[in-house]
Amino acid sequence: MFSLKFTTFLIVSVIIDTVAPASCISRSGSDEEVLCHNITWGARSPRDVHLSRHVIAEKAKTMRVITKDFSYQPKPGELAYERTITQIVVTDNYTNGNGGYAVLKDGGPSTYFALIHLKSQRGHGFNFTIDFYGQ
Repeated sequence: MFSLKFTTFLIVSVIIDTVAPASCISRSGSDEEVLCHNITWGARSPRDVHLSRHVIAEKAKTMRVITKDFSYQPKPGELAYERTITQIVVTDNYTNGNGGYAVLKDGGPSTYFALIHLKSQRGHGFNFTIDFYGQ
């Protein structure tokens, strides 16, 4: 009985942490106004390892929307053996609501590569941290 309650608590805690990290909750405390654009694809398991971290930043250009395609595909010999991606975590480092958006265009969880399209808001730049986990 205790283990069931503990497991339920642990799962709920992980879901809350994944869905709404503390840095993304609005200043007013309501769910209507979220000020950053974090996104997670896939799910991590206890056996997963951190494959890589990339910080992608572009400066703002006046009245322009900035786009960039980020491709993740490990080079031969970079990892001990080919790993399958299980989770991709994209963190928007602009927590004031002026950050960009990320869209998974190709690959992702259950593959060994990913193509992520990053897009800024008009007149603003973007700054993302992208973490890849796999096994």
